[in-house]
Amino acid sequence: MAPVSRCCFVCSRCWQAPRGTVPDRVQRRATGLFRSGCWYPAYTPKRQWSAPEQQAPTVLRVMANEVERALDDLTFRIGSQPQDGAGAPALVISAPAIASGDERAYMAISCIQAISRLQLIARRPIEASWVKVRLSGEGWSTRETSWQVMENGQVLDAGRGLPAIEQIRKLIGAQRIEVVSDHGEVDGLTFDAQGLDPLISRARSTCRW
Repeated sequence: MAPVSRCCFVCSRCWQAPRGTVPDRVQRRATGLFRSGCWYPAYTPKRQWSAPEQQAPTVLRVMANEVERALDDLTFRIGSQPQDGAGAPALVISAPAIASGDERAYMAISCIQAISRLQLIARRPIEASWVKVRLSGEGWSTRETSWQVMENGQVLDAGRGLPAIEQIRKLIGAQRIEVVSDHGEVDGLTFDAQGLDPLISRARSTCRW
């Protein structure tokens, strides 16, 4: 049987395997796929993330949660992911921005180690330490606050624990969420919030607030 080359787009190493077989780690859902960075035609993500992107824990969690999303589905989805050690599974809620193209931006609400987080994943790294952000919708708005640029520069964090909870509460009942910011990379991002309320309820239960 003729061998076929399969490549890892993170480490750029290739190996030989019999045609028609797929390494077990390629078949794993979400976390295994992105951590291994294993490339195989039938299992290739719609976007191959760069090594710096893959080294960002928040990006990994969101991409793991997004791996089975249909192209025409822009609503928030929820998933749980195992954590290192004996901690409780991480709960992740995420959605892509409407009309953000092939390189999508995301909003993520999560409960990790019993701490609530509200974050934006930008399409490209941001060359700043802090970005002013306000979330708004029909008849509601959060206060403008400074979100910290973290990890590989694509992750904007509203603050963990109470600062995140204060803003997540404002999203309850929203049909659409618009980002207003002093940075063009995230200013104007819009998210479909239909069906988000029950997902927030699960996050509240998990993080006990």
